[in-house]
Amino acid sequence: MTADEFLSWALDPSRTHEERCALEQISETGVRWMAAKQKKPEPVNWEKAREHARYRRLNPAYEPKLKKADLRDTFEIFTERGKIMLSLFEDRPLRSIEWVRFFPATTELSLDRIGAMDFSPLKALPKLKVLTFGDSEGEDYRPIAGCSALESLRVTVGSTWVLLDGWERLESLRELTWIGNIHNMSSGPALPALRQALFTNSITGELPLRDAHALPEMPHLEFLRVKSIFRLDGIERYPRLKNAVFHGPLRSAEPLAVLREATSLCFETDVVKETIGHSLITQSLPDLRPLAALPKLHIARFKSPVPRDYSPLAEVPNLHELTVEGCPAVEMEVAGIAAGLASWDSD
Repeated sequence: MTADEFLSWALDPSRTHEERCALEQISETGVRWMAAKQKKPEPVNWEKAREHARYRRLNPAYEPKLKKADLRDTFEIFTERGKIMLSLFEDRPLRSIEWVRFFPATTELSLDRIGAMDFSPLKALPKLKVLTFGDSEGEDYRPIAGCSALESLRVTVGSTWVLLDGWERLESLRELTWIGNIHNMSSGPALPALRQALFTNSITGELPLRDAHALPEMPHLEFLRVKSIFRLDGIERYPRLKNAVFHGPLRSAEPLAVLREATSLCFETDVVKETIGHSLITQSLPDLRPLAALPKLHIARFKSPVPRDYSPLAEVPNLHELTVEGCPAVEMEVAGIAAGLASWDSD
């Protein structure tokens, strides 16, 4: 792609309103980057810039103003850097990403506020390794499967239900952060190369996954964070798991006994719920004895307001660190157990 091709496309009268708005937004970033490169940065009136962004966001009929010189600078600096990171806090969402087709050498793309319904332009980025975006409106994420070089993906999703078909073709994907309706994972694709997965439920509140069977097939998984989950049945599908953080009203620790490679486990439970006229307290992980079977467990952390018996952790053969937050009633017991644990020097 050349600058002239980009300018010809960008300034074509057939461009849609949302395409032109997006071009104005990216050119504002491009101009700043070019000025910094040339060591001629102009002072930015951030208050004025925020007011302009707010006006652009709140006015559906906002008419963007495109400058040829700014667009040329944007093309040059985006092409040179190979990394495009746009911060659009309080700005109009990017409802078109057609412009990314003109930057096929991009290796990293970060768009923190978009409302795109069409993600197919991403398939024009064969070298893309890192993709981060926050999307409020999109539902069809299948085109992301065309980013065959993708290694890291961080997605914040506003739509309750989305399409993920084809993601099993992401054979280079090593890291995934999913912030949205965690129940999309129940029908999600296998992720064959994934090493690190973080799933946070920001749509359905505290409704947890039923169990770990609802998570994708991830045969090489080593780090897992799930918020939230009800049972750990199915966790045996991840025999390489080393580091895990679980949030939720977990019923039993028994499924964890098969994690022979686990070195660090953290359990976070918000188990005190206010109901009409009552304070409902639910015990989470009442029996910790299954953790004593983990030969490589070095760190155990708990965040919970409800007391439990931590004495079984004294039998974990290589435990070096035990911490409990949010429960003053067990401080002395935990301190006594921690004092008797093997020191890090012995490892």
